[in-house]
Amino acid sequence: MTEAKYPEHERMEKVSQESQSIGEFLEWLSEKGIEMGRIHSHDDGCHGPHNRMNCISEFAKPCHCPPERTDLICGWHEDEMMPTRDSMEDLIAEFFGIDLTKIEKEKREMIEDLRKARSRP
Repeated sequence: MTEAKYPEHERMEKVSQESQSIGEFLEWLSEKGIEMGRIHSHDDGCHGPHNRMNCISEFAKPCHCPPERTDLICGWHEDEMMPTRDSMEDLIAEFFGIDLTKIEKEKREMIEDLRKARSRP
């Protein structure tokens, strides 16, 4: 059996009906105001330098907080639902194991193959 020239597109074609249905369902949810999200968990990126000028601490003014103190700067509470930044296309592709980078590379190969075929006498 020969290997497919565009294997990622072949894999995508096999799941196209299912992925289309999932995409339509997610779009329908969005139209109803229902959005996907993730539960926020603070990490290092949520912390920034302590704002000593606006410090509200148990200590007297001026701020006497320890120098290693940081403030939360992410704007989210721990365990709060936050909207996901993932695109529907990316999530559906990940679910079906489709590599969108490979899809794009194969598309460029297809275009190049078409150009070569047109240039032949």
